[in-house]
Amino acid sequence: MSTSWVFPNSLLFAMFNMRTTQLIRLAGMDVAVWYCIPSIFLFFYVHYHAVSSEAIGPHLYLLLIGLLSLVLSRLVLYRLIPDRRVAHIVTSCVISAVLLSMLLYYGLVLIGLGSWARVISWDLITSYTMQLPGLMDSLGVPVYVMFALFAVVYVALTYATHAYIQRFEWVSRVLPVIPGWLHLFIVTAGFAVCSIAVYRFMQSPPVQKSEPLSLTFFPMFAARDLQGHAIDKIMAQKLDRLEDAARSSYMAKKEGLGKRNLILIVVDALRPDHMGIYGYRRNTTPNLAHMIQSGQARIVKNVRSSCGESACGLLSLASSKFVYQFSNKPFTLQQVLRRQGYQVQMILGGDHTSFYGLKELYGEVDSYFDGSMATGYYVNDDQLVLDHTGRLPSWDGKPVMMQFHLMSTHVMGKRHGRFAQYAPSENYMFHANRIAKNNDKHINFYDNGVVQADAVIHDLLAALQSKGYLKDALVVITADHGEALGEHGLYAHANSVREEALRIPLIFIPYGYQSGLRGEFRTAAAQVDIAPTILAEFGFSIPSTWAGSSMQDTQRKSYSYFQEGQAAGVIDYRDPENLWKYWFDAKSGHEHAYNLTRDPMEKDNVISQVASGLKQDWRLQQMQLMPGIQDASHLRRE
Repeated sequence: MSTSWVFPNSLLFAMFNMRTTQLIRLAGMDVAVWYCIPSIFLFFYVHYHAVSSEAIGPHLYLLLIGLLSLVLSRLVLYRLIPDRRVAHIVTSCVISAVLLSMLLYYGLVLIGLGSWARVISWDLITSYTMQLPGLMDSLGVPVYVMFALFAVVYVALTYATHAYIQRFEWVSRVLPVIPGWLHLFIVTAGFAVCSIAVYRFMQSPPVQKSEPLSLTFFPMFAARDLQGHAIDKIMAQKLDRLEDAARSSYMAKKEGLGKRNLILIVVDALRPDHMGIYGYRRNTTPNLAHMIQSGQARIVKNVRSSCGESACGLLSLASSKFVYQFSNKPFTLQQVLRRQGYQVQMILGGDHTSFYGLKELYGEVDSYFDGSMATGYYVNDDQLVLDHTGRLPSWDGKPVMMQFHLMSTHVMGKRHGRFAQYAPSENYMFHANRIAKNNDKHINFYDNGVVQADAVIHDLLAALQSKGYLKDALVVITADHGEALGEHGLYAHANSVREEALRIPLIFIPYGYQSGLRGEFRTAAAQVDIAPTILAEFGFSIPSTWAGSSMQDTQRKSYSYFQEGQAAGVIDYRDPENLWKYWFDAKSGHEHAYNLTRDPMEKDNVISQVASGLKQDWRLQQMQLMPGIQDASHLRRE
């Protein structure tokens, strides 16, 4: 009888001679040793970092695929290298490299969870690898010490792996009795199975179960898309618990005490250095200038946003948080005032409903209206804000917060012809319009938007005053971020952390009462300080989780933070004579340092001239921002 269809007799003979139970025992030992390090990691991952135990199963499955790949690789190596001793050495080196990578990865995950409550992303790993000397310098560890430590660990792993293989290797024992065709089939089929498993993992990574590898390679699957930034799932859960505690413990001011109204006006992309009241060569803000001359308004200079785009700027303003501190349920200014008995009304130009979920992040409000809800208007036309305000009823005497958002200065905002004081003008939204040698047309276009914003603010306040809302009120005028107008070769926003993108105006106008906002404020302030300043002016307590501080507090802060895309940094307030700005671009790997007191337009990068101790301080401060900028690198810009 033909035996061509059955296993070769030699293979059957060898299998029985090796004793099947011994083969299973050796293979089982491989599995046990392989899962030893991951088991220790998973224990700390689940029990010490509040991660769901659902992460264990998917991670062990992925490791099983890794073990199968390693076994298949050993089959290939032993076939390619006839000398058993050399093959054992090469195999030991390969396995040791895998184990060292596993140790490093697990260590980085635990460090990330302990430092910023996030599983480290692959982009963050590669970014830190690119800036390894600077990172080690900031940590005070010489680079050669780190490499020496890695070498010692690798040699130790290789020695231990080689000793294990010499005694317990089973793959090399089976290989001699496997025919060439069967070896090829096993390797090909095995790698095909592994490839399919990897493909399924990439198509549907188990991020919802907090499996660490999926969170590393697909961080945005577990994060909320917030324009150029991300709200990480694990980080948000921890921060939201603190926000909930702050909400529960917050004490409202006693009823019956006077509570004045708050009118918060945010002008999208408004630059202070293009406003006449801030010293601009053109009189772009005549209405605001009249208020200042009459002693009504108080201007704050040197204020910076937390980022260079709307979503994070508005959330930073509302929550008094820097970008790396964002969560899904922040205790916002709107929520604080509702607890104080205020009605909160939002009247917003532009579409905030579908703009990265901003509407939900504001929290519960009493009345909400934005451009997406206006019929017969361009969504970015501030006339819809004025018309909606005109339809409001007269003030009923109950405290109210009204937040307005104006789009007059936005590159996509509607410009009305009656405000076109500067000509010729040209929109700089399209790239073809930006390559002209002279950008006077673009500046004219922007300045006309500032003129229009000034007029809209005047009309808005007039309407509110006629309805009684300004009888006892504080008006606050600011911006979500700045705007680039050709400086550093950039236009618009959401593309840098340069001063033109971060500098914002801040104006306080009290109506019907004597404000405590008098005298000189600190030499510089941050967007996160605006909400605390408002609460302090009203005599309300400031939530414990807020990052900002009131400007009435003359105590100088040490740092504030900013980030945008792949760039993040700090403003150093510690030296009253020199305001320093430091930032690192993870994409290019370049560091930047500017003395803003002497170089407010960031023309001279003096990072090479800064003392090493000062650079180390900045790097340590900036490191906490890195996870956010790496997660955000996967976001698609609108």
